[in-house]
Amino acid sequence: MFSTTSLSSKNHDSTVIPNHSKSLYVTVRKENLIYRLGNQMFIYAAMLGIAKAQMRLPFVEDGKHLGQTFKLNYVNSNINTSRWELKHVGRYATFDPDLFHLPNINISLRGYFQSWKYFSHIQEEIRREFTFLPHITEQSVEFYKKLSESYKNRTFVGVHVRRGDLLDAKNQKRGSVVANQSYFLKAFSVMRSILPKRPLFIVGSDDLEWCKLNLNFTDVTVLSPNSPMIHLAIFANTSHMVMTTGTYGWWAAWLANGVTIYYNKFPAPGLVFERGFNKDDYYPPTWIGLGD
Repeated sequence: MFSTTSLSSKNHDSTVIPNHSKSLYVTVRKENLIYRLGNQMFIYAAMLGIAKAQMRLPFVEDGKHLGQTFKLNYVNSNINTSRWELKHVGRYATFDPDLFHLPNINISLRGYFQSWKYFSHIQEEIRREFTFLPHITEQSVEFYKKLSESYKNRTFVGVHVRRGDLLDAKNQKRGSVVANQSYFLKAFSVMRSILPKRPLFIVGSDDLEWCKLNLNFTDVTVLSPNSPMIHLAIFANTSHMVMTTGTYGWWAAWLANGVTIYYNKFPAPGLVFERGFNKDDYYPPTWIGLGD
């Protein structure tokens, strides 16, 4: 069996993996890490979960956005994986138990792996891996310092509103949906009713103008434009989360690790996105689904 202590890290984005002649490795194809931050987090977390369940040594060749955001321990670009067997998973949000029974050879993974079930057995290690780099943490701390001066004795609830490319005609035809104002009214009402202290909803989005117009309530503050990394760190330090759709909002909720409400109308029935989506594999069982 191996653990993070068996890897000696030179810096935040480079790890030296020892030469164990009898060790088996698992990695993900480098082209898998061209996706945006939330997708990369699923890929990395699933790889670690699959590796640790089978006593393999995990690594990625290139940290990309992950390495610019977190203190990763499993990045190595010095291993030739060109002849390794490729294991491809086609359904993007459906758990595949066969990945916990890989053949006794080095394996490269390809897919999206959007299921909490791949890493439920190593949650604490995943949380350690997704420790934000110091300059990101500092901005989050400064944000909450200023916010706490204006809002006393409040419970901070993150709200991620995904719109943007989901409104494109192409994505709509494939099954994308966006949450209407009525969803947030319901979600905010639930949070207000179950939290012992008054909530303050901290809203971030790829459409901040829509949020300012449609979520203009006295207990809502809309984040200023900033990088996805900074907003994610802010969300991660809230007590609870309201999310709509998308992997970025999913990870914001998972990192916050409190009460989570999600928009349950995704994906639209009968369209392409529904084919690869299993609700029970994607959403943890304690999360609360609401519609419009």
